[in-house]
Amino acid sequence: PQYESGECCAFSPISPLIATAYVRLVRGKDRAKVNAHIYNMISNQCIATLKGHTQRIASIVFGSNGELLATNSSSTVILGESKDNTCRIWEVKTGECKYVLEGHEDGVSHIV
Repeated sequence: PQYESGECCAFSPISPLIATAYVRLVRGKDRAKVNAHIYNMISNQCIATLKGHTQRIASIVFGSNGELLATNSSSTVILGESKDNTCRIWEVKTGECKYVLEGHEDGVSHIV
């Protein structure tokens, strides 16, 4: 069976969008699936799936103009030995990762 855990969410300041992050654990697997999604709250459709983090997404936030979204991953190991310790900046319209901020020695616990 799979086990899914919602981690965090953020509302766009200018549009009917919500971004969510979750962890999905699958019994018998040594890795977890970590993704974030952007949903249109009016149509109830996922408009983008944001892939790239390998560990739990600790926080997620829209930029003030609603065009960019930031996510960060903590060093809390879910399964396996990898540590992410990155922040990522995403373009909301395309779901494309524009920047990966690396080099943190420890996990980044929050972004604002």
